[in-house]
Amino acid sequence: MARYSEHDTDRIYQAADAFRANCLLRDGSLLFDEAAVWSPAVLDRIHKAFVATPDEGDRSFIVKFKDQIGQAGQEVIRLAAEILCVYFLFPSSVGGVRKRQVVNEVLGWAGDSLPESHLVSGAFSNGIGSGGRP
Repeated sequence: MARYSEHDTDRIYQAADAFRANCLLRDGSLLFDEAAVWSPAVLDRIHKAFVATPDEGDRSFIVKFKDQIGQAGQEVIRLAAEILCVYFLFPSSVGGVRKRQVVNEVLGWAGDSLPESHLVSGAFSNGIGSGGRP
């Protein structure tokens, strides 16, 4: 398959490969070595906290998200941050600083952070495209 971009996308594809290998093929983690973040039990817990308990209020996404998952435990918060990481890998319409800021805010609810040196942090520097409006 041909890949074209105006920017270097190698880190994006490396992060996507790490996601596939660590999270989809195993119950591991994209960000935390030896953690079982993508296990069925944790996926069930985030589903109950977020999907099954919608917050349709007028507050910002991040405020509502914190109310929904902020007290659900470290594993759920880590999973939420990793879901955001995968979501943010590809868009070029969101800058790397903002991507890291949002992920770090969520990770901070569990006392974690995304190191600048992490593959995902580097992958956030560029995007591949935008599915939104031009």
